[in-house]
Amino acid sequence: LLQTSTSSPAPVKVECTSLSEKKQGDEHLHEGRLDAAIACYRRALAADPNDVDAHVVLGFALSEQERFAEAEQTLLQALAIDPSIADPHYILGTIAKKRNEASNAIDRFAQAVRLRPDFEFAQRELVAMLFESGDVDKTKEALRNAIAAVPRSAEFLFYRPPSAAGEPSLERPPRPTSLQVQ
Repeated sequence: LLQTSTSSPAPVKVECTSLSEKKQGDEHLHEGRLDAAIACYRRALAADPNDVDAHVVLGFALSEQERFAEAEQTLLQALAIDPSIADPHYILGTIAKKRNEASNAIDRFAQAVRLRPDFEFAQRELVAMLFESGDVDKTKEALRNAIAAVPRSAEFLFYRPPSAAGEPSLERPPRPTSLQVQ
């Protein structure tokens, strides 16, 4: 005679790790479920408060919800842990830009570019913000640096001078927010 157990198996304990929570948060973020992503990233930070990546993606998700004060605090915590990463500066720059804080945005984009010269988004934002500020010399310099740092950028292909010897000059942009170097 076989005896069957009517009791259910013991529950399997699943340990929450920062990596597993970040992975799940990334899936939610990719699908546009910001609240769920934020909850996952907060759990990741509860598991490992020094997880720089979790701070950065949480800051990004918060900024996407326009929760700028929380995003700034989170991104500054990431920089306190590791000041050598560019992403928090870039996101802080986008927040400053949305708040019409041009000088702060320029400083943040410039810092992101210093830390990671091939950061195309930061290069583009820095050039655009300098152009909007009216500082032609700094815009030209930033544009030359961007072209040198990201030579295969489709965006910057439009800004290359006709010859390497030609001195860049800004002309009326072909699109409202673009620059052209000739």
